Amino acid sequence: MLFFANQGGFVLHPTEEWPPFPLDANQIHYLVTNDYIPYSAVDIELEVIKDKNKVDSLLRLLTVCQILWYLTGLLARAVQHLAITILELSTIGFIFCTLGTYYAWFNKPMDIGKPFTLEANATLREILVDAGDLVQRPCLETPLDFVGRDDWSFSLCWKYCWRIVNKLGIEPAPRKWPIDKIPDDYFAPQQCYPMWAMWILFVVHIGYAAVHIAGWDFTFPSQVEAVMWRVTTISVMASLLIFWFIHLCWWVWFPALMNRRRRMHQRDDQDPADLPAKTAGKFKDPYNPRSQIPMAALLPVLFCCAVYIPSRAYIILESFIDLRALPPSAYQTVSWSAFIPHF
Repeated sequence: MLFFANQGGFVLHPTEEWPPFPLDANQIHYLVTNDYIPYSAVDIELEVIKDKNKVDSLLRLLTVCQILWYLTGLLARAVQHLAITILELSTIGFIFCTLGTYYAWFNKPMDIGKPFTLEANATLREILVDAGDLVQRPCLETPLDFVGRDDWSFSLCWKYCWRIVNKLGIEPAPRKWPIDKIPDDYFAPQQCYPMWAMWILFVVHIGYAAVHIAGWDFTFPSQVEAVMWRVTTISVMASLLIFWFIHLCWWVWFPALMNRRRRMHQRDDQDPADLPAKTAGKFKDPYNPRSQIPMAALLPVLFCCAVYIPSRAYIILESFIDLRALPPSAYQTVSWSAFIPHF
């Protein structure tokens, strides 16, 4: 249900002159708990959700079988001391990400064509008025952006990077307001991700970088390209490790420490929300005034992006220009008969 909602499986059709707009899982929860929408309207059977899925298990199984066959071939080449190209090595990195995505998205319906339409028993104006101080403007996507926008580090940094791109006069595609579909670069609120999902994401990130570092002693057309490969692969790994360290410091450990200090200094009759948060040097996002990112976290993240993007671009480029001068063994095929025991 969570995947289905965050993919745009439900749209709200306001009673007044508003176009329908999609709802994420937190917005649906807010409307249901406040009795604007009956729970029966969103209590969709699992079979109905699966029926809207455009990707079946057989297709995923065939993809996994192709991946395993490809990896088996590369393992056989390594055993027989045949050269592996940089392009083949980069493909392993993408395979590593694909397997992690398949595991995390195993129950996720794909390509939802026709969402379910919901109608509230109150006008959109009444919903916003009842929300009171929770409503904060401006809202970039829908009038209900004030619900469930507990942005996490990936989402905040992504939006700030896009703001820099927009400042340069680059606007890929102007968005409607309100939006008519959940954007592809949507990051669900942080509480939607369990700890095991974060660990999977960490392993996929580090594993992706480690696969490219495995080509440290590969044969390159020139010594300059070999040095550049080593520098860029280490840069990608270092950027990812720094980013994850910043995420843990500013979005996990520091909030936990601040909450502990607030509880220690809180009076019995005082609401924790009324305590002042002693945080300074933060940028606020106009998309959501509650979302803020510390400058001490933003600047290192921007530096990591400035290092990661050109390094990643060179890795992709080198994967293809390396094909101009391959060692002779790269053209040899695996002798599968050599793996059959001979008596």
